[in-house]
Amino acid sequence: MKDIQAYYLAKELGSEGDIRFMRTKHYPLCKIDKIQADKDTTCPICCEEMVNQAVQLPCDKRHLYHKECIQLWLTKNRLCPLCKVQVI
Repeated sequence: MKDIQAYYLAKELGSEGDIRFMRTKHYPLCKIDKIQADKDTTCPICCEEMVNQAVQLPCDKRHLYHKECIQLWLTKNRLCPLCKVQVI
């Protein structure tokens, strides 16, 4: 459901938003294992716990987000929310 909402938000932003939305689908989904579960696995965008999977951005392997959160973020911004490196 959130994917659909993010897509329509990207549609409202125009073709550039569409391109950003489509590019976020190529970031890998990572499983959160026991080692990571002992560390802070809170999504920095929504501040909720990530349970099974997270999207890892290419700027840093520790930058993990909920898929829906980072897709929505990248429809509005080209930068990683944590380190401000351009990822799109």
